[in-house]
Amino acid sequence: MANPRDLASLADCKAFIVPALSATTASDAVLGALISGVSRSIEAYLGRELMAQEWAEMRNGSGQDRIALKHFPVFGVTSVTIETNAIPAAGNPPTQSWGGYTFDDRFVYISPGFIGFPRYFRRGVQNVQVVYSAGYITPGMIAVAGLPGWAASTLYAANAEIVAVPPGTAQGYVFTTAGGGTSGAAAPAWPAQLGASVADGSVTWQVTAGAVALFPGAQLLPDGIRIACMQQVALLFKNRTRVGDTGTGEGPQRVNYMVKQPMHPTTLAMLQPYVDWAFPGDVY
Repeated sequence: MANPRDLASLADCKAFIVPALSATTASDAVLGALISGVSRSIEAYLGRELMAQEWAEMRNGSGQDRIALKHFPVFGVTSVTIETNAIPAAGNPPTQSWGGYTFDDRFVYISPGFIGFPRYFRRGVQNVQVVYSAGYITPGMIAVAGLPGWAASTLYAANAEIVAVPPGTAQGYVFTTAGGGTSGAAAPAWPAQLGASVADGSVTWQVTAGAVALFPGAQLLPDGIRIACMQQVALLFKNRTRVGDTGTGEGPQRVNYMVKQPMHPTTLAMLQPYVDWAFPGDVY
């Protein structure tokens, strides 16, 4: 089941597991759930969401010329407002002599300007708003972007996925059918709420995720994070038949399982470079 926040693809995980599961779909549902669960666990461990998206962030003014943003890497800033003052863009690198805001992959800055122009983020509580884009293009985003649209009078297999756009929504949603069937002659009234269902001919579609657009300025998810997700999914998949067991055998023949850490040590080692050690804090 495609989810834009997934940090590994179903195909990669099926190929990574030994013996490879590429030739079968029998375990796809279990693997899809594991990929999403492990992805959320990795984000919790790293202390940040990784999927590229736009954020509107309220921050406390730091009294300095920079503020560290919660989500990164930053690849675009739409607006910066200090109290009621809209700060113009100065460019990257700054090209305007009269000042404005600029940014890098973690900070937004104010460059010096004319008299009366803000030269720093005035100290205050929730007095600065930054609208910006940050994160990575995840395997889940690529999978969702590649899903087909709805087609009339079409036979859909079990667990088929499409993207449809309910009225009033921008990117639409991912719709999944558990049992398959044949779609109707006209599109149904697509719901716009996660978990909602709609009948379409002999197909029942369920909203399983939000659809997304790929951001042209965003980087691909680092391989270290992607492979860490694949490894943890493979470990949980292989161990799923002995959940709750601490080992097998007796005496010198006993084999103990690793149960003390939430993730395998090599998985944690691959994730270390991406942990957000600095936040919370206005500046570091």
